[in-house]
Amino acid sequence: MAKVTKAEQKALDTLRRALAKPKTVKELELSSLTKFPIEVARLTSLESLDIHLSAFRAVPKEIAALPKLAKLELNWIQGFNELPDEVLAMPSLREVCFYESDLPKTYQQAQINALLKGFAKTNASPETRLLHVALLLGNEERASKLGTIASLANALDSNVAVVRAAALGLLAKKLGTPKPKIGKDSEIVVVGKLAMETDVLAERLEKLGAKLAKKIGPKTAAIVLGEQPKGKALPLLEEAKKRKDITVLVEEHLRMTLDAKDAPFLVAEAKKDGASVARIGELLASSDSGSRKLAVEMMKKGGVPNGVFEELLLLTMDTEEDKKLRDSAKKLLEQYAPHALKDGVKKVLARTSFYASGETKVCERIQALGTAAKGAIDPIKLAKLLLPARRGFSFLFAVGGEHARAALEALMKGDTLDLSGGELDELPAAIAELPGLRKLLLGFEGNSRNHLRTIPDVILGLDKLEELDISENRLSSIPDKIEKLSSLRARCVRQLHSQVPDGGVPSAEAREARSLHDPLWRGPRDLAEGAPGRDRRALRAP
Repeated sequence: MAKVTKAEQKALDTLRRALAKPKTVKELELSSLTKFPIEVARLTSLESLDIHLSAFRAVPKEIAALPKLAKLELNWIQGFNELPDEVLAMPSLREVCFYESDLPKTYQQAQINALLKGFAKTNASPETRLLHVALLLGNEERASKLGTIASLANALDSNVAVVRAAALGLLAKKLGTPKPKIGKDSEIVVVGKLAMETDVLAERLEKLGAKLAKKIGPKTAAIVLGEQPKGKALPLLEEAKKRKDITVLVEEHLRMTLDAKDAPFLVAEAKKDGASVARIGELLASSDSGSRKLAVEMMKKGGVPNGVFEELLLLTMDTEEDKKLRDSAKKLLEQYAPHALKDGVKKVLARTSFYASGETKVCERIQALGTAAKGAIDPIKLAKLLLPARRGFSFLFAVGGEHARAALEALMKGDTLDLSGGELDELPAAIAELPGLRKLLLGFEGNSRNHLRTIPDVILGLDKLEELDISENRLSSIPDKIEKLSSLRARCVRQLHSQVPDGGVPSAEAREARSLHDPLWRGPRDLAEGAPGRDRRALRAP
């Protein structure tokens, strides 16, 4: 049995005193615990529970029985990976805090508290609370068991966008593959907001002899459910039940039906040849905002052809682009992207983007999204599109061959190759195929650096290399054969790493390497701590 620390014993004593009067304690603060105290469930008047600086895996479901608990604080909890849906669905709960705890990323504090606020405002039932929590946390299996068509339609009015999107996706699956009879003189009733712009939808319906209507009538062929129907979805669903000639759809079903009858011109042209796809892709990948806007406007009218989802996805993430344009791109992606791609984006890129990540994470996310999207995007193409932002190159290096060479050529600026902050453990062999390379930068950039433990042989073969920056890596020494680089004029090799005991002296090899290539080395402390605060620089070789 693990020894109880003084801090934990103090917390247990506090709990013991609280349990002596279980019907009167309203607030309880504990810390330094090694397991969650399930006895807290006996404090029937408890309104605020604060447990911090502790270590436990889960909160027990029994806590959900507390009738008055309004605030639950679980900050700085190590190993914490489970907060039961039943606890988050408690009728009395108004606020949850879990700063610096180890909960999975699916638990987002701001979203959960927004959901709790919405529950309080609508006086949501226990069943509704459990369903919405499952939708928020991405537990589709549980949400599917809990949700009916009606309850999922009701979830479209949630005050949390993630819940609405998840409900819409689950509705699409539960409704199957409906086949509405949209044709001459038929009417379509849309309830809620669609990604497709109203004028575009009206124009497409008009081509088929159909039109939009505000309420159900004799000619109504379909009801389309969108987000935020403002309580109008359930009455319309009840009315549709009484008539066998009305089909209930979501926007995805509507688009598929319209495309089958009259495909948008870009989608139709893409099936004939790839010229339109290539042109749209070029416009979307352009650095000119006007060209991107033109592509988006064309796709609003002509649809999104297969083959440009990579460019469209990156546009939605480009925070340097106009927000209205990004929002339009998001709507197009929501309309036309396959389910696998949309689900993959939600899982792999939830609350982040390729542009906001270090290169290691970018590489991992490209791979994960390519797998999750099940062929809807090309990971190699996605990585190449990220190259102008100096992202994705490590993925292409790992692929190797012509793709590694293409990445290097794209990153070359004149006679300089800058891979600073690339988080690389090794360099691609294709560097040897860059005949004009004279300056190679492998140092740090911002908070990122490379992780080379030795100077790669591929560098030692660059006989025209004049300048090398390999600072802030994990080098313990500089090999003598670097002197064979006869053209080398400048080297930056700051922050050599070696095992130096406190007060000890670096090895002779490390001392020699440091003093040879960095004359500013002053002693063991300098070597061990990396001389913090000195400017990045290139040091002239002797």
